[in-house]
Amino acid sequence: MHWQIQKGGGFKYWKAEQQGKALAVAVVIGGDPILYLAAVAPLPEGIDELAFAGFLRGRRVALAPGLNGSSAPAEAEIVLEGVVPPHERFPEGPFGDHFGHYSHPAPFPMLRIQRVTRRASPIYRPCCRGSATA
Repeated sequence: MHWQIQKGGGFKYWKAEQQGKALAVAVVIGGDPILYLAAVAPLPEGIDELAFAGFLRGRRVALAPGLNGSSAPAEAEIVLEGVVPPHERFPEGPFGDHFGHYSHPAPFPMLRIQRVTRRASPIYRPCCRGSATA
């Protein structure tokens, strides 16, 4: 699980790990594009991304209950549900990112997937495989 260090997921995992607890997560693939905007917006800590998405859209984001107390947007195409156990790391990288440079291998927490749910005919669009240059 690659957390963004400036976002709440990493902070929540750190707190759970300090208590020796696994963190329940739901990874959402696809859905309302406003969710992507809210997820990457540089919001102050404590501002909920789903509430921000609802504010931008003009209506609340409908949620579906998940495993282990997690929830996910009801209109998601695919949802990976599981837990991130404390003190369990696995090497990740090297890989190229969207800025065009490679990161070095580093240990990251593991996501233990317990359930995959999807729409009847989910739409999955992988991101670009390189940059579009002229």
